[in-house]
Amino acid sequence: MQLLLLISFVAALALVIPSESYSDTSFVLAGNGYGTTNKGIQTTSIQASLNILDSGQVMFQDGQFLSGDDIHLIKDMDFSLSNNKKSLKLVASADDFTLLASGRLILSTGDSMIYNLKGKTSDTKSF
Repeated sequence: MQLLLLISFVAALALVIPSESYSDTSFVLAGNGYGTTNKGIQTTSIQASLNILDSGQVMFQDGQFLSGDDIHLIKDMDFSLSNNKKSLKLVASADDFTLLASGRLILSTGDSMIYNLKGKTSDTKSF
C-alpha cells in the first residue's frame, strides 16, 4: 500500500537576492518553521545554496530539508520568483519525497528578503 504523507510547512524564509545583475551570483535560501506529520507537530527547516546566472535562471547547488530528527538531502530544486520578487515558488526533490512550497514577501531590507512560506510534502515511505 502506498502511503501519502502530507506535511504542512510554514516558515519565515530569509533569502538574499542581489538587486543588481551579477555574473553567477550565489545566495542562500534558509528557513525554519514547523510541520504537521503523522508523528505530531515537528520543527522543520530548509537550507539550499542557489546560483543566479546572467540569463536570470536560478541553478540549484545543494541543500537539505529537516523534519524533526530526519535529515533529507535535496537532490534537485526548481525555484522561481515572480511579481517583482514578491512571490516565491519552489519544488524540491529528495530520494523519498517532494516538497512543494510557495510564499509571499513579508519584509525586504537591503539585499535580504523574508517570505512567509507554506507547502507540503508527499512521499511513498513514512518518515
